[in-house]
Amino acid sequence: MSAIPCRVWAFRNDRGLEAAELALLDADERTQAARLKGKSDRDAFIKTRAALRSIVGREAGVSPRDITFRYNSWGKPSVEVEGQQPTVDFNVSHTKGLSAIALARGVTVGIDVEPYRPCPDRIRIAADVFGLEVAQQLLAVDAGRQDAVFLGLWTAGEAFIKAQGLGFAGINGKVPVCLAENGSECVVLHDDLLNRWSLTALDLGHEFVGHVVLGTDGGAQDATVELRLAAGFGSR
Repeated sequence: MSAIPCRVWAFRNDRGLEAAELALLDADERTQAARLKGKSDRDAFIKTRAALRSIVGREAGVSPRDITFRYNSWGKPSVEVEGQQPTVDFNVSHTKGLSAIALARGVTVGIDVEPYRPCPDRIRIAADVFGLEVAQQLLAVDAGRQDAVFLGLWTAGEAFIKAQGLGFAGINGKVPVCLAENGSECVVLHDDLLNRWSLTALDLGHEFVGHVVLGTDGGAQDATVELRLAAGFGSR
């Protein structure tokens, strides 16, 4: 990995499964896949785990099949390399049709992606998760754009929580993302977080929305995020 602190790989997970992908998974992952009832869900899971093993293995200098993942109490994975401290942090998000893997050095990382879709309870959920002020900001957005902006808020909030290695239940209070101002579509972190965290929107075309959050221990830090889209990403 070069001096760029974070790279994101995004790819369609609905393009069919190759035998080589299944061969990379360990026994536990194959068991997880087998528990999924729908073929499309199984294939997406296998493609995502195989890609994760390939990417993390390459960056950590470990064969993809030899990687051992460990998980914290909230389920965030890290790679376990015998006799070594982890050199990279990574995070995964997947939804119907899309998987994204973020990998970073020297910073913690969280990522979330979602498909654009109607969200009829968006104002209520925004008030519950982000606070009443953010719900009022969202109400000021053009009605035809509120679903998309809400999903931007949601993916930013989810990415922030994942970068902390937590789940929603681990957040004390509201998730600290908002819009830059009333009527704006720009999603930002709260001002008091900006010296330790950065938020980057991902350009995933007209079907999907996503954000990446990088966290440091304070001080100046390069927050560059490089997005790599797989060939044929924009086509069905």
